[in-house]
Amino acid sequence: ASNVLVCAPTVSGEHRIEVELSHPDRPNHPLITEVTLVTINPDPDSLWKYIEPDPEAPYQKNNTASEKLTTPFSDVFAASQRGRSHAHEGSFREDDYRVSFHEETGWHLLVAADGAGSAKLSRRGSQLACETSQAFLQQWLEGNSAQLDEAIAPLVAENDPTKLKSQLYDWLVKSAFTSLKAIQKEAATLDPPRPAKDFHTTLLICAAKKFEAGWVLVSFTVGDGGVGIRQGDGTPIAFCEPDSG
Repeated sequence: ASNVLVCAPTVSGEHRIEVELSHPDRPNHPLITEVTLVTINPDPDSLWKYIEPDPEAPYQKNNTASEKLTTPFSDVFAASQRGRSHAHEGSFREDDYRVSFHEETGWHLLVAADGAGSAKLSRRGSQLACETSQAFLQQWLEGNSAQLDEAIAPLVAENDPTKLKSQLYDWLVKSAFTSLKAIQKEAATLDPPRPAKDFHTTLLICAAKKFEAGWVLVSFTVGDGGVGIRQGDGTPIAFCEPDSG
């Protein structure tokens, strides 16, 4: 009645369909045969497997992780999910994160790392990078937060970042360097020792604090990840330039 052919295909591939047609005003006319090819593609989701990682492999890691951190100034959400290709191959979640709030100084400390897929132990590299840099960021604030706030004052008042840049090098860049040294040390102490490239990972560090004049955000990144914010009117601001990708 609707002149529509509806079906639910169950076999993928290229199918040859023949249709015999007749004209209602010419009942004695020979039937006309039309041939068409119909290609049925499988549902992409049905092709992906969900395989658990090897339970005997070193550096076990959950396939998902998430947390919410509530501070007097904001709600911080962090999440990590094993990628579909990793699940299909039965490999681990390679990325990691750490978020914390330093109550004494009011700094939000946000760290994320994405282990390289080509590096066999990048799941540990990203974990170690996050743990080490987060610990350094917090420890550094214990003795240097006053100087940091003093260096921020010219930025807020005069848009002059000169003093702040040296402080950030001492804080953010050194935290990343400490992570690198931790990875190199662990790689060397394994039995047998492994090259540090087996732990390759990106590293994204961002710190944020609310001042009377507004939020101050600073960042340092290594690799092809991104750090950015979106202002109240929706305008995005990039805080780093990815190395590639």
